[in-house]
Amino acid sequence: AIEHAVKKWKVDIITMSLGFPKPIEVIERTIKKAFAENVIIFAATSNGGPNQDVAFPACAHDLVIGVHSCDAYGNKSFFSPEPLENSHNFSVLGEAIESRWPKHLKIGSTQCRSGTSYPTPIAAGMAANLLLYARMKLPDQQLVKEIEQCAGMKKLLKSLSKVTTEGYSSLRPWDLWSKSEDVIAAHFLVHMTR
Repeated sequence: AIEHAVKKWKVDIITMSLGFPKPIEVIERTIKKAFAENVIIFAATSNGGPNQDVAFPACAHDLVIGVHSCDAYGNKSFFSPEPLENSHNFSVLGEAIESRWPKHLKIGSTQCRSGTSYPTPIAAGMAANLLLYARMKLPDQQLVKEIEQCAGMKKLLKSLSKVTTEGYSSLRPWDLWSKSEDVIAAHFLVHMTR
């Protein structure tokens, strides 16, 4: 699926709301190929709390952006694993997320669910908005190319987060989007050239 998304659909961003206790070679190899094509991958960290390590592929923090869960106030969700050392440890609301479910599963059409699988596509959506803005509004194409890469996106997301006492970087893009267009463009420029 990753290979198809990269080669056939030519996506910019992939979200993986899944995790494995150990790296799986074929998935790791495919993620490395996607990374080499400048595809930004977001992955759920795991739901085992502090007693469980960050799952693969989120633990491959050089290749993907791992996403932890927090509550509506930015506090760590009890099921999020401990933050990784030397990683950004982004967190996004992942508790009581209203979700639609197919009726044939007999669990109702709408459910409120929690877990790191839910903030992962939310974080990917935030990144997609940032990338779209950069492509449409920034005149510096070199800066746009940097944002199109995993390291550049991490840098930009970090500038839109607040580090919590638990060591997570709680994403807060609304702080940027509420500003004027000149201030938004200046934010991109300042934080990407540091």
